[in-house]
Amino acid sequence: MAVTVAVTAGNAPLLEPLLAACPSLGVVTLPFPPSPLLPPGCGENTRGLPWRLFWMFVPALAALRAPLLDWCEAQHQRRRRVTAIVSDLFTGWARPLADELGAAHVTFSPCTAFFVAMAPPTWHPPSTPTPMPQSRADADADADTDEAAAAALLFPHVVDDPKPGDEAYEEIRQILLWSLENKCIVVNSFAALEAAYWASPLAARLRSRSRVLSVGPLSEAWPTCGNRGGRPAVAASEVAAWLDAFDDGTVVYVSFGTQHALSAAQAACVAEALARSSPHTR
Repeated sequence: MAVTVAVTAGNAPLLEPLLAACPSLGVVTLPFPPSPLLPPGCGENTRGLPWRLFWMFVPALAALRAPLLDWCEAQHQRRRRVTAIVSDLFTGWARPLADELGAAHVTFSPCTAFFVAMAPPTWHPPSTPTPMPQSRADADADADTDEAAAAALLFPHVVDDPKPGDEAYEEIRQILLWSLENKCIVVNSFAALEAAYWASPLAARLRSRSRVLSVGPLSEAWPTCGNRGGRPAVAASEVAAWLDAFDDGTVVYVSFGTQHALSAAQAACVAEALARSSPHTR
């Protein structure tokens, strides 16, 4: 089976380590589509952009559908029919594209299975909600909890996500739901990381609508791979030694994703909040 990676021209260099390790991979390079939703010269990534413009990348990337379809149809003419498409959360338009080609489609999520289960309700029109759960534990345990209300509690950042009436909202909403409500979803997670969640009623809801496969943890394991976030300030061996000095269950890992870099003052506030919540937490 031949595997081809579609990538925009500006991001093609990021594949060099992967191609060096897996020379059998093919690459199709697509021009990054110009979009009136994005400021001139913003490049082909969201680094440094405000949250509102981060979302504008979702409909902007949808313009890649036409050139990707052209490439797929060209493969068919060469008797190399595309049989499956794997796309990430923000390129859900690849799902109807796969349907048009008669190909299977898989959504890849770099987020946890818990997030994939809870995100869809935030993109559905509001319905008559049941009472808001008072804690995450309540939301996890109560099978009758309204999903949209639970999601608002568990993911407070959704208040800053696009809302009905906002620019490109309907297009963003549809693209994400194509991904999040797919029949097959691959997540960058593993059972031990989300053991409590997988035993909850919310996990049963997710599994009832999608086949979910855990393939994590994924990392830049290739020794030739560069650092996506820049050169690390501390060697990995030093981090491992620091972690090994603490007892199990006393270290909390906090990640704000790849889109945000905390200032020293912000990091200090997070550390202070964690220390207040548990004096034994590092």
